[in-house]
Amino acid sequence: MLPTTTDLFKNADDWTSAGLVFTDIGGPTFRDLWITPIAGGAPRRLIRDRFSEYGGEVSPDGRWIAYLSNEAGVDDVYLQSFPAPGHKTRVSTGGANRVWWMPGSDELCYRTLNGPLMGARLTRQGDEIEVAEPRLVLRFPTGGSGPTRPTMGGGCSSACRAPASSAAARVILDWTALVKR
Repeated sequence: MLPTTTDLFKNADDWTSAGLVFTDIGGPTFRDLWITPIAGGAPRRLIRDRFSEYGGEVSPDGRWIAYLSNEAGVDDVYLQSFPAPGHKTRVSTGGANRVWWMPGSDELCYRTLNGPLMGARLTRQGDEIEVAEPRLVLRFPTGGSGPTRPTMGGGCSSACRAPASSAAARVILDWTALVKR
């Protein structure tokens, strides 16, 4: 159950050992990231500034949160220390609409606004993190769309809706083996 705040709309983004990360929709900045502690207590804002932040995903080690923000004028992926905000890094530069961590790895994936799935490897050095140049992971068929989500084996599952003009469907199993790393 999402906690009560003064804003009307809320969306659960991630569940971590620190608590439930969620986005509230409303107020002067439109969307902000919050956390409700597992031990109970009042929810608190994780990130609130004059920009809109949403879609928070906490890293597998619980030290970073990836999220989307319109700070640069278009929604892009940002990475910030967690649970206390501090060090912040911009990951994408051409727009994004979804972000997640690959299970058990130091790779951040995101969907771009025009469809391709991108990945960025992360290198940790103490409390700092360095983001490698994002690389293409998967290009969806022209006009196709669909959800993508990481699997526990470190791959991605994807379902694409083909364009209406398409008469056939093709299923590719273990597609990540076809991607050159």
